[in-house]
Amino acid sequence: MRQNLALMDRDIGQMIGRPLQEAMAHGIENDMIYGGLLAGQSSIQGKYIAQTTQNCLVPTRRVTWQGEVYRYCRAPLAVGCTMFGLKFGYEVKIGYTAPLAKVLAGNNTIRVDAGGAAAVAANELVGGNVIIHTHTDYHHMCMRITANTLADSNGYIMITVEENWPIDIETAYGVEVMPNPWMGMVSRPGPSSDNPRSGDHYTSVGGMPLVKSTVANSFMWIKTRGPHWINPLTPLGDTQTVDRRIVFFDYEGQLTQVSPAVSTSMMQIAGFILNSEVTAVGPPLVMLTIDGS
Repeated sequence: MRQNLALMDRDIGQMIGRPLQEAMAHGIENDMIYGGLLAGQSSIQGKYIAQTTQNCLVPTRRVTWQGEVYRYCRAPLAVGCTMFGLKFGYEVKIGYTAPLAKVLAGNNTIRVDAGGAAAVAANELVGGNVIIHTHTDYHHMCMRITANTLADSNGYIMITVEENWPIDIETAYGVEVMPNPWMGMVSRPGPSSDNPRSGDHYTSVGGMPLVKSTVANSFMWIKTRGPHWINPLTPLGDTQTVDRRIVFFDYEGQLTQVSPAVSTSMMQIAGFILNSEVTAVGPPLVMLTIDGS
């Protein structure tokens, strides 16, 4: 019989290895959470709930004992349909620029021109990345952002990164800044849905929404790995033939044909078909493979 480790007794005299022994003997049914709750929150937001109150760090990763993977994200726009994948809607926030001052190795901040006084809000970039291009020695770096100041009257901001810079950051170096992509998950359905926004050939699917939201800036879980139903393009494609198992996301975030008339070599892989019927035209379930195991 499986045992929920969260309900185990906590005897003062128990051996330090007992929780691990119990886990190995009975298995773990709890979800594994990588990231976790924000300060002041007491419980993990349900997978089938959308709310405007942020509950977890974005993008907290949630893994079930079955191997399904979910990511916690924000949808800046309402999500009116769960049949289409949500796409990464954010682009580079600060285009190619240069540090405003040299930063010595051992420091973990960098000051850049954000392009205007109202261009960046305080901590808007948290979870995003700063990319440094050194040009000469191929020591390019990509650091996660942990804080940023409000842009001042000149449009300048100070960015704090996860660890100290290993080398001096010279003013001749190039800098690019990308916001947290999981904070900008958007629906891009086109003609095959009643959503007025058009499809987008230039964005990638980050995961499948589990629940609709009626308001902007809702926080929710999206599924990135495991069995899932995704709306197929009608018709999905040719009858399955030998070894044709992979399916792809089209520009709307739905499944495109298994045997397309055009090359799929550059399209985003959604996963592989789970059913085994040779004559089936559309997959009832797909094993999503967006996120790693």
